[in-house]
Amino acid sequence: MGGPGVVVDGGVVVDRGLTVPLPDGTPLAADVYRPAGDGTVPVLVSFYPYRKDDIIGSLFHGTRIRLAERGYATVFADMAGTGASGGDYGESFDLAREGRDAARVIEWAAGQDWCDGTAGAWGVSYGGMTALAAAAQHPGHLRAIIAVYATTDIYRDTIAPGGCPAMLGRYAWAAHMLALGLCPPTQPDEDGRWRRVWTERLDRLTAGPSHAAVWQAHPDRDAYWQDRVVDAAAVDVPAMLVGGWADMFKTAMTSLYGALAGPKRLVMGPWMHVLPHLSPVEPWDWVGEMADWWDVHLRGKPAAGTAPVRFFAAGQGWRSAPDWPAARGRAAAAVPGRDGAGHGAATGGWVPRLRRRRRGGRGCGHVGPVRHRERLAAGAERRRCPQPDLHQRAAAGPGADRGLPGGAAVADPGGGPAGPAGCPAGRGRPGRPVHADHHRLGPAARGRHG
Repeated sequence: MGGPGVVVDGGVVVDRGLTVPLPDGTPLAADVYRPAGDGTVPVLVSFYPYRKDDIIGSLFHGTRIRLAERGYATVFADMAGTGASGGDYGESFDLAREGRDAARVIEWAAGQDWCDGTAGAWGVSYGGMTALAAAAQHPGHLRAIIAVYATTDIYRDTIAPGGCPAMLGRYAWAAHMLALGLCPPTQPDEDGRWRRVWTERLDRLTAGPSHAAVWQAHPDRDAYWQDRVVDAAAVDVPAMLVGGWADMFKTAMTSLYGALAGPKRLVMGPWMHVLPHLSPVEPWDWVGEMADWWDVHLRGKPAAGTAPVRFFAAGQGWRSAPDWPAARGRAAAAVPGRDGAGHGAATGGWVPRLRRRRRGGRGCGHVGPVRHRERLAAGAERRRCPQPDLHQRAAAGPGADRGLPGGAAVADPGGGPAGPAGCPAGRGRPGRPVHADHHRLGPAARGRHG
């Protein structure tokens, strides 16, 4: 199982250099953070191609410390052919294969002498995808999962979102993974295994085409991409989903919630592809909420009675609902909780049915907090906006055009949020955020904005 480990941060044991053997003999590199002591605890598994010894490991160091303080061990493992793991990586987003390997890591971790035999799987982005893919394999010790900013259909949401080929999915991603593959393992070992792993990886990269070259041979949604789809209906363990309205996977997360067969929870905040507690907009203690989820489903503690769905609606803040999509006029106010977020309990009247936005509405003309300050500094009092803080939340919330409480801006051709169709505030500024909250306010407030 590796060495005795090092005690860090007041009672957390970190064991590095562990090896998880796959059935074909491929050694996967792994590490574990766990509470100090002789007792057994549940284990939470994450599976990434992002190098546990540097990139992904450093990002989640503090998260894993907190989970250990809550009584959970966490195992991070490098996918085959990445980081310090042996074997061939294959291609990015081969979720069927990666799900099988992740399921084997879960079973290995559940059998360690520090584990009580119960396991969860969790991750952000790619790690969320592998958690879902592992759950679809039904490993015997898996009790629940958490997926943050993830998808089960990589072609639909990354390669060609909306049917439009995307540079990020088709080219930039492959270049990113190629660069990671060129790097040696971070932790050299005395017997030189790290050099052998690196040399074998370089030889494979030299001999085969890059991901982008392979993907270009499949521009349409053919069997190649269909084989990479995870069947959401096969995920029957309790699943907590966390998404962001400004994230590329927002539609994937809300659709996935409806497709899951088992117990489930959905949280949608006004976030981009960033850890919720680090967001400058409505930061949320997702680690604490995650630990609460594990307490219920891995330790059998009673649930707190929170609503299954909690979402941030522009102009209204955090709301809760019994299901998704949330019916107009049937979402309850959420109780402020960690860092100002809501715990999802219904404490007030139902949200009133909002007036549907009008086309051609006149915006304040401001295009974000920087431009806002510039105009104020220039003395542009005629167009002064009395609520500059709303610029920070321009892209937040589900859209009224989708029958949901709140309202939302229509995306402009440059990728940034804009005003409703025909609004002067949304024209000629591709890629720059517009004061979209103007279009979610009532008639009286809109009058103050000119």
